[in-house]
Amino acid sequence: MAGWIKLHRKILDNPIFLKPDLYQLFSYCLLRANHNESKIIWNGEEKILEKGCFITGRKAIAEDTGQNQSAIYKRIKVLEKLNMISVNSNNKYSVVKVLNYGLYQGEGTEKEQPSNNQVTTKEQQGNTDKNVKNVKKVKNSSCQTNKFSDEAIELLLARELYNLILGNDLEAKKPNFQTWAKTFNLMIWRDKANIEAIRNVMKWSQKDSFWHTNILCPNKLRKQFGQLTAKMKAEKQQEDPVNNPKREGVIAW
Repeated sequence: MAGWIKLHRKILDNPIFLKPDLYQLFSYCLLRANHNESKIIWNGEEKILEKGCFITGRKAIAEDTGQNQSAIYKRIKVLEKLNMISVNSNNKYSVVKVLNYGLYQGEGTEKEQPSNNQVTTKEQQGNTDKNVKNVKKVKNSSCQTNKFSDEAIELLLARELYNLILGNDLEAKKPNFQTWAKTFNLMIWRDKANIEAIRNVMKWSQKDSFWHTNILCPNKLRKQFGQLTAKMKAEKQQEDPVNNPKREGVIAW
């Protein structure tokens, strides 16, 4: 098997990054996944493999990864619960599908992106306008169908929050992501909350000893968003010796 895959830096924020065996297993799935739809012959029958899929079994995965078969089964279930893969099995084999494979392995390479010193102000404005139009397009489409698409930022935020919660509690009940996405939609379009600010507060709340047990859904996040933002900023200021000259060992000018 030849070729390469893309690995986004956002994997650093995923709870599996701190679980080496889970991280290895998901990386294995990405590496094995079919990059294009194809036809194969399996046990004398023609099968069509979708993009992002591959045929395997626990024994084969165990041989390739060095992990125990029974442990692989449990970890596969965790990845399914995290909405990272799906598995369709019969008595002969399993078809593993990497969910959102197209999103992970989208067309284009970094070479196609201009370097920072090549991007002009005009280009930046054009890109910004384009992004705003795309977000509005997704929003309008979601409103018309009353269902958010897989690429909608609201649904991505819903899944990110659930993944963060699972980092603290692997037994956390899987929510209705469409319902969660509606709350994020209100935060973005009614409350005018910045998307990156939402992400930062979500991450901070799930690392905080008190708030990680209280912010377990977007409704709570929205209700406490102002207070959480203030506490997060205050904590960062205390950790920053430049902005906190009274901190021990730092001399104020």
